[in-house]
Amino acid sequence: MSAVTRNLELILDVPVKSSVVVGKTTKKLKELLAVKPGMIIETENLVGEYVELHVNDNVIALGEVVVVGENYGIRVKQIIGPEERILKLR
Repeated sequence: MSAVTRNLELILDVPVKSSVVVGKTTKKLKELLAVKPGMIIETENLVGEYVELHVNDNVIALGEVVVVGENYGIRVKQIIGPEERILKLR
């Protein structure tokens, strides 16, 4: 087993923050302070566009929103290579 493989084995079980970004928008502070329950905040993304999978605030994949039982999920459609994914975890 090479040193690189041993080092990789050491970090494979480290938890990393991941999130799915459905859309982005820019709002003025006064608009954000006026947000109330039930209000809709429109994003720049169009219906049917891919959502972004972020790991440690870096985009690593694009996909579609799916329903899995009572939860939402993401069906990955595009993803960066394994080496680049590891670099983005830093």
